[in-house]
Amino acid sequence: MSMDPEKPHLIILAEDDANRQLAHAFLLEIKGRMPDSRQIEVLRKRAGKPPKDGWKKTVDGKFIGDQVPKMFDKFPHRMVLLLIDFDEKTGDHNRREYTFRQLKMKLKEKLKLGEELKSEEELKLENKLEELRKRVFVLGVWSEPEQLRQNFGQSFEKIGESLAQACINDDDELWQHELLKHNLEEVKRMKPLVNPLLFKKR
Repeated sequence: MSMDPEKPHLIILAEDDANRQLAHAFLLEIKGRMPDSRQIEVLRKRAGKPPKDGWKKTVDGKFIGDQVPKMFDKFPHRMVLLLIDFDEKTGDHNRREYTFRQLKMKLKEKLKLGEELKSEEELKLENKLEELRKRVFVLGVWSEPEQLRQNFGQSFEKIGESLAQACINDDDELWQHELLKHNLEEVKRMKPLVNPLLFKKR
Protein backbone atom coordinates (compact mmCIF):
# COMPACT_ATOMS: atom_id res chain seq x y z
CA MET A 1 0.00 0.00 0.00
CA SER A 2 1.12 3.57 -0.68
CA MET A 3 1.07 6.66 1.51
CA ASP A 4 -2.17 8.40 2.41
CA PRO A 5 -1.93 11.96 0.98
CA GLU A 6 -4.89 13.05 3.11
CA LYS A 7 -2.68 12.72 6.20
CA PRO A 8 0.63 14.46 6.98
CA HIS A 9 3.43 12.95 4.89
CA LEU A 10 6.99 13.76 3.89
CA ILE A 11 8.58 13.60 0.45
CA ILE A 12 12.40 13.55 0.41
CA LEU A 13 14.18 14.90 -2.67
CA ALA A 14 17.86 13.96 -2.78
CA GLU A 15 20.38 15.60 -5.09
CA ASP A 16 22.34 12.41 -5.73
CA ASP A 17 22.92 8.81 -4.68
CA ALA A 18 25.10 9.83 -1.72
CA ASN A 19 22.29 11.88 -0.21
CA ARG A 20 19.79 9.13 -1.02
CA GLN A 21 21.96 6.60 0.82
CA LEU A 22 22.05 8.87 3.89
CA ALA A 23 18.26 9.21 3.81
CA HIS A 24 17.56 5.51 3.30
CA ALA A 25 19.94 4.51 6.11
CA PHE A 26 18.35 7.06 8.46
CA LEU A 27 14.84 5.77 7.75
CA LEU A 28 15.84 2.09 7.96
CA GLU A 29 17.39 2.69 11.39
CA ILE A 30 14.29 4.45 12.70
CA LYS A 31 11.62 2.44 10.86
CA GLY A 32 10.53 0.32 13.83
CA ARG A 33 9.64 3.46 15.79
CA MET A 34 7.52 5.03 13.05
CA PRO A 35 3.72 4.94 13.30
CA ASP A 36 3.42 4.36 9.54
CA SER A 37 6.57 4.15 7.43
CA ARG A 38 4.53 4.66 4.23
CA GLN A 39 4.09 8.34 5.14
CA ILE A 40 7.73 9.12 4.36
CA GLU A 41 9.07 8.50 0.87
CA VAL A 42 12.48 9.10 -0.68
CA LEU A 43 11.75 9.77 -4.33
CA ARG A 44 13.68 7.49 -6.64
CA LYS A 45 16.03 8.67 -9.33
CA ARG A 46 14.20 8.96 -12.62
CA ALA A 47 14.94 6.09 -15.01
CA GLY A 48 17.71 6.87 -17.46
CA LYS A 49 18.90 9.90 -15.47
CA PRO A 50 22.49 10.25 -14.17
CA PRO A 51 23.03 9.38 -10.48
CA LYS A 52 23.72 13.04 -9.69
CA ASP A 53 20.92 15.42 -10.70
CA GLY A 54 22.71 18.47 -9.29
CA TRP A 55 21.36 20.78 -6.62
CA LYS A 56 19.82 23.23 -9.10
CA LYS A 57 17.85 20.55 -10.96
CA THR A 58 16.68 19.21 -7.62
CA VAL A 59 15.44 22.63 -6.52
CA ASP A 60 14.13 24.02 -9.81
CA GLY A 61 12.90 20.79 -11.37
CA LYS A 62 11.93 18.24 -8.76
CA PHE A 63 10.84 20.75 -6.10
CA ILE A 64 9.65 23.95 -7.78
CA GLY A 65 8.47 22.27 -10.98
CA ASP A 66 6.97 19.04 -9.64
CA GLN A 67 6.20 19.36 -5.93
CA VAL A 68 5.18 22.99 -5.32
CA PRO A 69 2.13 22.88 -7.64
CA LYS A 70 0.95 19.71 -5.87
CA MET A 71 1.51 21.26 -2.43
CA PHE A 72 -0.35 24.37 -3.55
CA ASP A 73 -3.31 22.75 -5.30
CA LYS A 74 -3.77 19.17 -4.06
CA PHE A 75 -1.84 18.18 -0.95
CA PRO A 76 -2.10 20.61 2.00
CA HIS A 77 -0.59 17.97 4.31
CA ARG A 78 2.51 17.38 2.17
CA MET A 79 5.93 18.33 3.52
CA VAL A 80 9.10 18.27 1.43
CA LEU A 81 12.69 17.80 2.55
CA LEU A 82 15.43 18.66 0.08
CA LEU A 83 18.79 16.98 0.66
CA ILE A 84 21.31 18.97 -1.35
CA ASP A 85 25.01 19.83 -1.20
CA PHE A 86 25.65 23.36 0.04
CA ASP A 87 29.01 23.52 -1.78
CA GLU A 88 30.27 26.02 0.83
CA LYS A 89 28.15 28.80 -0.71
CA THR A 90 27.09 31.79 1.41
CA GLY A 91 24.94 34.91 1.02
CA ASP A 92 22.71 35.03 -2.05
CA HIS A 93 24.33 31.81 -3.31
CA ASN A 94 23.37 29.86 -0.19
CA ARG A 95 21.34 26.82 -1.28
CA ARG A 96 18.62 27.29 1.35
CA GLU A 97 18.17 30.99 0.52
CA TYR A 98 18.02 30.18 -3.19
CA THR A 99 15.33 27.55 -2.61
CA PHE A 100 13.02 29.94 -0.79
CA ARG A 101 13.59 32.72 -3.34
CA GLN A 102 12.51 30.32 -6.08
CA LEU A 103 9.51 29.29 -4.01
CA LYS A 104 8.40 32.92 -3.74
CA MET A 105 8.74 33.41 -7.51
CA LYS A 106 6.69 30.26 -8.17
CA LEU A 107 3.95 31.45 -5.83
CA LYS A 108 3.74 34.80 -7.61
CA GLU A 109 3.21 32.84 -10.81
CA LYS A 110 0.58 30.55 -9.26
CA LEU A 111 -1.29 33.50 -7.75
CA LYS A 112 -1.07 35.35 -11.10
CA LEU A 113 0.60 38.37 -9.54
CA GLY A 114 2.53 40.90 -11.58
CA GLU A 115 5.86 42.55 -10.80
CA GLU A 116 4.28 45.57 -9.08
CA LEU A 117 2.22 44.25 -6.19
CA LYS A 118 -0.61 46.06 -4.44
CA SER A 119 -0.57 45.93 -0.65
CA GLU A 120 -3.33 43.30 -0.50
CA GLU A 121 -1.52 41.21 -3.13
CA GLU A 122 1.72 41.42 -1.17
CA LEU A 123 -0.09 40.29 1.96
CA LYS A 124 -1.69 37.38 0.10
CA LEU A 125 1.68 36.33 -1.28
CA GLU A 126 3.46 36.55 2.07
CA ASN A 127 0.72 34.61 3.86
CA LYS A 128 0.81 31.79 1.30
CA LEU A 129 4.61 31.81 1.24
CA GLU A 130 4.76 31.49 5.02
CA GLU A 131 2.25 28.63 4.97
CA LEU A 132 4.32 26.74 2.39
CA ARG A 133 7.68 27.56 3.99
CA LYS A 134 6.52 25.79 7.13
CA ARG A 135 6.25 22.59 5.07
CA VAL A 136 9.59 22.86 3.25
CA PHE A 137 12.99 21.98 4.71
CA VAL A 138 16.48 22.13 3.23
CA LEU A 139 19.32 20.08 4.72
CA GLY A 140 22.71 19.06 3.44
CA VAL A 141 26.43 18.78 4.01
CA TRP A 142 28.19 22.17 3.97
CA SER A 143 30.48 20.94 1.18
CA GLU A 144 29.38 17.52 -0.10
CA PRO A 145 28.66 14.07 1.43
CA GLU A 146 31.93 12.61 0.17
CA GLN A 147 33.88 14.99 2.41
CA LEU A 148 31.67 14.08 5.37
CA ARG A 149 32.35 10.39 4.71
CA GLN A 150 36.07 11.08 4.59
CA ASN A 151 36.01 13.09 7.83
CA PHE A 152 33.98 10.46 9.67
CA GLY A 153 35.81 7.50 8.18
CA GLN A 154 32.45 5.78 7.76
CA SER A 155 30.10 4.75 4.97
CA PHE A 156 27.06 6.83 4.09
CA GLU A 157 24.93 4.08 5.59
CA LYS A 158 26.74 4.30 8.94
CA ILE A 159 26.48 8.09 8.99
CA GLY A 160 22.76 7.88 8.22
CA GLU A 161 22.32 5.41 11.07
CA SER A 162 24.23 7.72 13.44
CA LEU A 163 22.03 10.66 12.47
CA ALA A 164 18.96 8.52 13.17
CA GLN A 165 20.29 7.59 16.62
CA ALA A 166 20.93 11.28 17.30
CA CYS A 167 17.31 11.94 16.42
CA ILE A 168 16.06 9.05 18.59
CA ASN A 169 18.07 10.32 21.56
CA ASP A 170 17.25 13.99 20.86
CA ASP A 171 20.99 14.66 20.82
CA ASP A 172 22.34 17.49 18.65
CA GLU A 173 26.03 16.70 19.21
CA LEU A 174 26.50 15.12 15.79
CA TRP A 175 24.87 18.14 14.16
CA GLN A 176 27.55 20.34 15.75
CA HIS A 177 30.10 18.95 13.30
CA GLU A 178 31.73 21.58 11.10
CA LEU A 179 30.08 20.16 7.96
CA LEU A 180 26.61 19.87 9.51
CA LYS A 181 26.18 22.71 12.03
CA HIS A 182 24.60 25.07 9.49
CA ASN A 183 21.56 22.72 9.63
CA LEU A 184 20.91 23.12 13.36
CA GLU A 185 18.17 25.75 13.11
CA GLU A 186 16.51 23.89 10.23
CA VAL A 187 16.51 20.62 12.21
CA LYS A 188 14.98 22.48 15.15
CA ARG A 189 12.29 23.90 12.85
CA MET A 190 11.52 20.43 11.45
CA LYS A 191 11.04 18.57 14.71
CA PRO A 192 7.48 19.66 15.65
CA LEU A 193 6.14 18.68 12.21
CA VAL A 194 8.30 15.70 11.25
CA ASN A 195 8.78 13.94 14.60
CA PRO A 196 5.14 12.72 14.65
CA LEU A 197 5.94 10.84 11.43
CA LEU A 198 9.08 9.33 12.97
CA PHE A 199 7.90 8.30 16.42
CA LYS A 200 4.82 6.49 17.66
CA LYS A 201 2.92 8.23 20.43
CA ARG A 202 3.88 6.91 23.84
